[in-house]
Amino acid sequence: MRNLSRHRTAAVITSLITLLSACSKETTETQIAPSSASISVAASSSVAAKIMHPSWDADQNGVNDCENDGSCDHNVDYSQPRPDPVAALHQRFAANSKRGPFVFTCASDAAPTFTATFYATEPGTLILEHGQNAAELLQAPAASGSKYEGPDASFWEHQGEVRIRWGTGLTELICKTAD
Repeated sequence: MRNLSRHRTAAVITSLITLLSACSKETTETQIAPSSASISVAASSSVAAKIMHPSWDADQNGVNDCENDGSCDHNVDYSQPRPDPVAALHQRFAANSKRGPFVFTCASDAAPTFTATFYATEPGTLILEHGQNAAELLQAPAASGSKYEGPDASFWEHQGEVRIRWGTGLTELICKTAD
């Protein structure tokens, strides 16, 4: 009977050790070590992980915005500035020749100015910017003039007048080249 009790105790201890080692592998902390050197390494690496560039904190509360919803990508270095999506679009086409940027003013208070840069790609590409947002539009067939379309924006130039649709469900804006 004592052997059976010892066998169960050994099995329980083995299970606990397995469970504890599995839990410690899931955390980013180092396993308990006999020296305090490994503990200080774990503490300093967790402090380094908390350093964040202000551009990742849109609501300025000191917490990376992705930590609020659990969407953080652990391959991203959050100590560096957030990449500018408009600059990334222009960088993609940097090897191609371009015309522009051209600024257009519209007869609308909601969306007064747009910037357009045309790239010599096949089909032609237009990067249309409004504020901090940008859309990549591809050249589309047009009976006359120059037309570019994308999922949420379009640009159609015809006889010096430009018609821009920006965002889903918005009406067409009539714009002209800014002087």
